Amino acid sequence: MNTYSRYSNVLKLGLLILIILVWLPFLWLSFYNVPIGMHEWDWMTREAGQLPLNWFDTQKVIYTEVMGRYTSNAVLSLTHIWCTLSSFRYFFLLWQFAWVVTLFYLVRHLFRPSSIFLTVLTTFCIHVIYLTNLEDVYDSMYRYTGLLTYQLGFILACWALVLIIRAGNQEKGKHIIKLLAMLLLMLCIGTNEISMVLCGVTTGIIFLFEYRNRNKNRTFSHLDMLIILACCAIVILSPANSIRMDSEHGTLPIGKWMMTTLGATLYLWTDWLATSKLILISVLIMPLLARATLSSSSQLIFGNVKPWLYLLILYVPATMSMLLFATGSNAFPERVVDHLFIHVVIIWFGLLFALSNKYKLYTTVQQLQSNLIIKSAYWGVVLFVLFNIFGDGLSVNRNDTLNKDHYIELIRIRSDISNAWGILLNGDAKAYYNQSIEQLEMLKLCDTDTCICNKPKILPAQLYDAMSDRRNRGGDSYIGYYFNPKIRRVKYHNEK
Repeated sequence: MNTYSRYSNVLKLGLLILIILVWLPFLWLSFYNVPIGMHEWDWMTREAGQLPLNWFDTQKVIYTEVMGRYTSNAVLSLTHIWCTLSSFRYFFLLWQFAWVVTLFYLVRHLFRPSSIFLTVLTTFCIHVIYLTNLEDVYDSMYRYTGLLTYQLGFILACWALVLIIRAGNQEKGKHIIKLLAMLLLMLCIGTNEISMVLCGVTTGIIFLFEYRNRNKNRTFSHLDMLIILACCAIVILSPANSIRMDSEHGTLPIGKWMMTTLGATLYLWTDWLATSKLILISVLIMPLLARATLSSSSQLIFGNVKPWLYLLILYVPATMSMLLFATGSNAFPERVVDHLFIHVVIIWFGLLFALSNKYKLYTTVQQLQSNLIIKSAYWGVVLFVLFNIFGDGLSVNRNDTLNKDHYIELIRIRSDISNAWGILLNGDAKAYYNQSIEQLEMLKLCDTDTCICNKPKILPAQLYDAMSDRRNRGGDSYIGYYFNPKIRRVKYHNEK
């Protein structure tokens, strides 16, 4: 075996170990996830039997009274058919695999890396950027409706893009593939408002850019654009949206609306660029992506920088303006910000790849790869990123007087990955799961309309959100129905 082969094998082994260290704790935590309350037990019990038994009637009720997200409504309405207390956690495990497989195929088709190893590396880099910048682990990864509303939209958009690229690479079956891509885009628009805006802005930019340049083989026809606009209208014109806007005290004066949108956009970009690994990992991966071979469809996608630049500039203010107007400038849940961020990461990489293609970065990489100083600096950045992934926010809690003689107990860390490992290895995740299941199973023995249960003593932030647990405030009217339809309310001890 020559030196290059040994070096390559060491890199592959190192990547495998790193993937395990970064991703495994989140897969493992799936086994300890328990339905909490808001938007989980509701769907598992059809809102305590209040929703119609007929699936189509349920869609009508939700669309007219709750929200206009027709795809998410349709999928969530099936929850009671398959989801049980025992199967709930396996859903999150399978979903994480589906998420990474989607990223893999998107990278494979969009950037066309020169090898499977480079595809896995790029996929992993995007996943690491996402995981290390989560605003809230529970809200974005273990909240049931968060996945089937926001992450579902991202997955559908990715597969639609994969199919569009494939249609550009082949003639046989091209029209069928494009038809499937359009179907996925239509479904994507109906998952959430952010995905709706993304689809509308992206397809609009592509359509206008190709129309202006008089491209003969256009990605989207006039009919496609009309269909996309119609789907957006279905979401926006839902009667339930006016109800939600009234409850959120929506609408803003135009001046305040514009200033709030600008402020929110600047805040998000500052946060992402200052605290995420976006820039550092981009520096590491771009020399490798520069070696990718562009197909005919990739030449169309990355042949011009402007569409990517316009999309990156417009995406955040376009989505934020609509959401701020609808909610009266209320702060958004963390899952909304994280959903925005993963799209920004993909668009960011698309812009960098387009710049690489335009300015022939591969030639520059070839010239610099033999420079010892450059190589040393590159591996220095790699080590810095690795330390940052696991050691971000490392500090000592000097106010913890109870553990002043146990120095390890004083150490605090902000890294979501290290904290995930922490609650797994110290048993907190398992203890939380066991205590939660024990309390829920006891409801089978309750024969009154109001049942009292003990709150778990350990509540890891990665798996629990107090705001979502209605047992903390007045009681939950859906949990009890799952175990005994006679139960009207479940609340914790010492809660009114």
